[in-house]
Amino acid sequence: MFGWLRKRKARAARDAHWQVVVTTDTISVGAPGHDVVRLAKAELSAVAIEIGDGDRWWLLFGADGERALAFPHGATGEVFAIDYLAALGGFDQRAMTRAMRSRRRHVFPVWQRNTVIAFPSSRA
Repeated sequence: MFGWLRKRKARAARDAHWQVVVTTDTISVGAPGHDVVRLAKAELSAVAIEIGDGDRWWLLFGADGERALAFPHGATGEVFAIDYLAALGGFDQRAMTRAMRSRRRHVFPVWQRNTVIAFPSSRA
């Protein structure tokens, strides 16, 4: 009867193991069993939110237009990353709100530097 609640709690516990760290020059993401990946803020070219199977992932793209970092909604330190990203000039707050309310599989671009990014349709 409450299977959906158990799944939500399990997902929240899993996502909290991911850690996002924002420093003066970089954004880093790490999780148990994964290497820590860093992206220089100067190299950040686009940000999107991917919705799929009840998960919400933040996707950060590097200067080459390829996905450089990804972290789940609920990651430890996420609030600091969102504060930084939302302060970027041209960040689309409406798109972020639509993404967070959405229940369908979709990628929502929320910020883009003066480059064109072909956003993925799903997480690889």
